[in-house]
Amino acid sequence: MHLNTLNFIKTLLFGILIAVLYLFFVGCAEKNEDVLETHSLEKKTIPFDFAQNVKVDSFSGGWLLEILSERWLLLDKKKGNASIPKEWEALPTIKVPVERAVILSTSYLGYMLYLGVQEKIVGISEKKYIADTAFYRYVEDQNIPSLGNGALLSLERLYSLKPDLVMTFSTGEAKHNDFTRMKSLKIPVILMAEWNEVSPLAKAEWIKVFGILFGRLPLADSLFEESARAYQKRSAQVLAQPDSLKPKVLVGGPIGGVWYAPKSGSYTARLIADAGGKYVWSSRRATDWLQFSLEEALLEGKNADIWIHPSNFTSREGILMNEKRIDLLNAWQANRVFQLDNRIGPEGGLDFYEGAVVRPELVLEDLIKVFYPHLFEDSVMRWYRKVYIF
Repeated sequence: MHLNTLNFIKTLLFGILIAVLYLFFVGCAEKNEDVLETHSLEKKTIPFDFAQNVKVDSFSGGWLLEILSERWLLLDKKKGNASIPKEWEALPTIKVPVERAVILSTSYLGYMLYLGVQEKIVGISEKKYIADTAFYRYVEDQNIPSLGNGALLSLERLYSLKPDLVMTFSTGEAKHNDFTRMKSLKIPVILMAEWNEVSPLAKAEWIKVFGILFGRLPLADSLFEESARAYQKRSAQVLAQPDSLKPKVLVGGPIGGVWYAPKSGSYTARLIADAGGKYVWSSRRATDWLQFSLEEALLEGKNADIWIHPSNFTSREGILMNEKRIDLLNAWQANRVFQLDNRIGPEGGLDFYEGAVVRPELVLEDLIKVFYPHLFEDSVMRWYRKVYIF
């Protein structure tokens, strides 16, 4: 073979080798860059100004949701496959927006009704607890099944619904814990904790979580901001009242000779304070509900101006039948006893634990009307009502 031809072939082969090596190293560099980009993923925290039990970080492909000690990846269906760090790969993944949801607490219905996504619900815990009449009828018309919860939850029926998401809760008691059982069946489930929040605004702020899950985050942000502004404005107005005009408030009631009342720092205690009231047991410290002997409760609560949430009693007769010594209370004698059951569903479900959860400014307004009736003589309360009228 001619020498020039051999040199040409050698040069050509050398060039091809150089090109292959170049492509190889460029490819490796791009892969390393991808790995670097994946592990240095930019996250942006979604602000929660009041809620303490939830944290959300957004990234290019969705959101990282953290509730108490559990975490979930919420992947946006519109963004396609997203690159995520290796430490996230084992996390349970939920595609959002959710189209088929099962709710095992009616408080979740309150958030979903406010966002207008209630028709995404394909299964519930028990129909009898639903307070919203229109949704109650919808459940009947669409044959949406009641699945129970805790030990009574029907896993077979739940699995047959093929939900995109199940929302449930845990009180720490085994009989109410259905979270682990659902996880074992690979059912997408989130353990909610809004009920653990201790301020009305904190509970309401969970609407942002529902906004992310159902593709309504801008609306959720807007609704909450409006609610928070109204709540703070109304609270500031009554907190400016002289201390001498602020009513002393008794809460709870006797069951089996023991008076149960919410602890200081609880949702109810915070609501009373924000509405310009003075909770009888605001100085008592406890990790759970307060418990008093009936004698102690009557002694400390005798001079209270107002009595709210009288256990689960709904009538004057029921209260007196349970404990006749109640008539020693000044609030009883003055006909200032209020229950939170003014709005109930077809089977007695309480809207105070459903629709009221996402409207703290309206709940506050109700309680301000209870405490300062002279400021709202012609106004009708939404959730509170007098237990009896002479």
